[in-house]
Amino acid sequence: HGLTVAAFSEAPAALNYFEHHANEVNIAVVDYMMPKMNGKQVEEALHLKQPDLPVVLLSGYASGITSENAQEHGFCAMFEKPLEIDFLSRRLAKLAR
Repeated sequence: HGLTVAAFSEAPAALNYFEHHANEVNIAVVDYMMPKMNGKQVEEALHLKQPDLPVVLLSGYASGITSENAQEHGFCAMFEKPLEIDFLSRRLAKLAR
């Protein structure tokens, strides 16, 4: 789909990558339920380094965060799982900085 993806199974690894490659990251996609940190904590850590970074929440459970209130929680968008990869890739391309 023309996107370069760096995937991580744990939030600390993703944040470490971002620390060293922030200028290469155009958008971040996080799940709400992750080992070690939740998606809101990751969003906050990313925005401490780059406040303008678009962060998308992708989740089946988001603790009260919805597509309607995602921006109030620091996310540029929220998508519920499951979803089709074509839909996600088109939306990410539009949201990336």
